[in-house]
Amino acid sequence: MGLIAQAEWQQDLDLTLTGWLVSDAGWWEELEDICVWGEEWAAAAVQVYSENGINSPALYKWNEYGSGEWLFPFNSATGQVQIRQISVDGDQRLWCGTNIENSVNDLTSTWGIWILNLSGDVDSSIGDEETPGLMQFNFGSSFQELHGFSAAALPDSQPCWMATGMVLNPCCFHKEMPALLMLDSNGNPLSTFGDSGRVIVDVSLPGIADTLG
Repeated sequence: MGLIAQAEWQQDLDLTLTGWLVSDAGWWEELEDICVWGEEWAAAAVQVYSENGINSPALYKWNEYGSGEWLFPFNSATGQVQIRQISVDGDQRLWCGTNIENSVNDLTSTWGIWILNLSGDVDSSIGDEETPGLMQFNFGSSFQELHGFSAAALPDSQPCWMATGMVLNPCCFHKEMPALLMLDSNGNPLSTFGDSGRVIVDVSLPGIADTLG
């Protein structure tokens, strides 16, 4: 049995089952997460790759009638951005958990959380003029990677957000440790959780939380 190479994928859309929605933003799209956005819309977090390997995050917004549009609101960040998860708050703002690679040579990165309004525009009340809508979080390590991001609630039922991931221990570069970040409903780190909202757990030492300074 042999393999035959094909330069371009061909798909007969006439055979697509009812209920499918097909859209194309570039050479290759990788779906990361989906959530409801407002009363009429849903959103998909997508990493879009070009033919030369360059990639950037995007959002696809669509309704139940199949009408949709591509949004590329993350272009203001310096460095490559990878989107991981999305979630919506009570004001129908879309919170997007991402990783931002600051330097390829130094393998440095930060967690980035973007906030967008229902129109798909970044919330300019968050962040600064260069990167509106963006909050960046560092754990004191050169490399940290966000894996998950979702809405949560405090014991008093106040809404909050929790992000989970890992960081590399700077004293033992090969050692990965779980990391947690908790934010209030406005995106501010919770001072009552760990060190300024951040906790790193060294699983080799049960019960010990290390903030890496």
